[in-house]
Amino acid sequence: MSDLLPISIIPSDELSKKFNLLAGACNKLEAQFNFQTMTAGWYGDEEAILIIRFLLETPSDFSVYTEQNTGQSNTQSYPFADDVICYQVADSLQLDCIVALTETEQELLVINNTLLFSYLSTKLQKALNLIAKQKDLVEI
Repeated sequence: MSDLLPISIIPSDELSKKFNLLAGACNKLEAQFNFQTMTAGWYGDEEAILIIRFLLETPSDFSVYTEQNTGQSNTQSYPFADDVICYQVADSLQLDCIVALTETEQELLVINNTLLFSYLSTKLQKALNLIAKQKDLVEI
């Protein structure tokens, strides 16, 4: 496919190695969220489509990423939760959202990996709805 989808979910290598179902869950959620946001009318203006990249990280990588990006003069930050923060460079249509899977969440998902899809779905949908409010879009 030559066109990129507006919403992508990119798990870190460390999390992908720890959870063998993660890549498949991310692919399914990408399709689901792209369809839901399309039907909610997020992409009416084809010249101004918001690109959202969810970067799934460990808590330590989340901290490193936030330290590197917080306070940059040309970047707007949206701290939606202790484990979810989004960054958008001025005049850019791309929003990078760093989402940490906390140690407690990882322990839960190791014990019961069948929860992975529904847990990620809930966590990322909450983030998408916070983005929708921030950007005056319809919630999904």
